[in-house]
Amino acid sequence: MLELGTAAFQDSGTFAVAAHTHAGYEPATNFLRGSATLNNGSVSPASIYSATVTVTGAALGDPCVANHTGFTPSIMWTFNAQVTAADTVTVRYYHNSGESAVLSGTLKIIVFK
Repeated sequence: MLELGTAAFQDSGTFAVAAHTHAGYEPATNFLRGSATLNNGSVSPASIYSATVTVTGAALGDPCVANHTGFTPSIMWTFNAQVTAADTVTVRYYHNSGESAVLSGTLKIIVFK
């Protein structure tokens, strides 16, 4: 289990959030996961890339997040995930550094239901 703020994630496909809600929003209690191997090799500075990953059950409007297992923390990366079609998440990632970097590993996605 990974503790993240007041949320506890487990491999069971559900997670619990502390009883803090905003008007008009219900806390998410289920999530879907997807992953893909992403090996860009050498990535140019100030570049934007994208990848499409199948996440079965994802629907337009579902919030989602993405991260990558192989990024170097000292190199600045920004990952933006969006459900772009049924069962499809598009991840745009930005290399914000002034130097080339290698991105090799697994792109991981969580879609909240």
